[in-house]
Amino acid sequence: MSQAALVFPGQGSQYVGMGKWLLDNYFEAREIFEEANEILGMDLRALCLDGSLSELSRTMHAQPAILTVSTIAHRFYMNEIGIQPRFVAGHSLGEYSALVAAGSLSFGSALYIVRQRGLLMEESAKDGIGIMVSVKGVRKEWIEQVCREITSDEAPVVVSCYNTSKQYVVSAHRSSAPKLLDILDRNKVGHVPLNVSGPFHSPLMQQAADKLSFILDQCTFQNWNVPVISNLTGRPYISPPDIAHSLLLQMTCPVMWEPSICFMSKQKVNLLIELGPGSVLRNMIKDIPVQIEAFAFDKEEDITRFKNDYMLLHKNTNFINRCLALAVSTPNQNEAEDEYEAGVVQPIRKLKQIHAGFEQDGGVLAEEQKSAACELVRCILQTKGLSEGDIVGNMNELVLSL
Repeated sequence: MSQAALVFPGQGSQYVGMGKWLLDNYFEAREIFEEANEILGMDLRALCLDGSLSELSRTMHAQPAILTVSTIAHRFYMNEIGIQPRFVAGHSLGEYSALVAAGSLSFGSALYIVRQRGLLMEESAKDGIGIMVSVKGVRKEWIEQVCREITSDEAPVVVSCYNTSKQYVVSAHRSSAPKLLDILDRNKVGHVPLNVSGPFHSPLMQQAADKLSFILDQCTFQNWNVPVISNLTGRPYISPPDIAHSLLLQMTCPVMWEPSICFMSKQKVNLLIELGPGSVLRNMIKDIPVQIEAFAFDKEEDITRFKNDYMLLHKNTNFINRCLALAVSTPNQNEAEDEYEAGVVQPIRKLKQIHAGFEQDGGVLAEEQKSAACELVRCILQTKGLSEGDIVGNMNELVLSL
């Protein structure tokens, strides 16, 4: 049985044209964009679809834009797919999208908060106070030690995102950045400076965090309808009063993304669906030691792939399980032992063989296997003495599950 988690991307996932397919194919998308336009006092839809990447990537614009597209994707997913999640989680900014999806924060309130958050973060970084660098292929202990060697109270250097066991993000003050880059170069460590406006999730965002606290204090967070994973701890929130404090600390503390994924995996989550622009979080799963199948849910090809790959498997699993359940649970009214052996016991064995083959073949169920399963169930129901009307009703329900 699949246990799903819905995850939401953060800043950096934006691109011009994001949300277009959803806008063209989901009636509620237009209404959500209109609500966002009214709250923000700007044409966010036009910026997402036709604006310049440089303007869209400004922190004050990127954050509400990503939240809006992620919210549209979530509502479309629930309307079209509807598999209830075991958890929701978001990377950095994406945590606000997760809170909206969980019902803990209204879309309008979240949009206002992230717009102010983006303005404050952009203001704190306007003088080029520092950089963020993605670092790949090193051990956690090594990059943490490098940060400790370089950092100072005046020019901090910290790990700001624990994304995977192979990829970390470091935030560094501008005066410490050359030392960091030199060490990475000398050790031939793969690294890429990120196209963001400042050193987020580090002590350098303390001024922005102090101002954000006044905004968060005015918000009321409701109890959630699905557990929300905190970036700060990598664990679910315990109570709504914890949320504002955690979101505040998130500004200056690292994003614990890999620990979040590993926790959900230990809770039997085996399906991850990324809702929002891009597929960064889906791709990260490849470098996290968990058995989770991941899908993006952004463009048409992503959604088609999910429906073809996962939903077909889900339907096949549901069908073969219903066949077995119907065969076993239907009361028997036939006391003839020979007929019961030939018409019930042996067909159930064959159904179990089809089920075993289905699992061994990775969820593939050929049309002839489906037909054979239906015939076996019909034989079992007839042998057990059901009326023809009841048999037809049960078989119709079975076929509709395909």
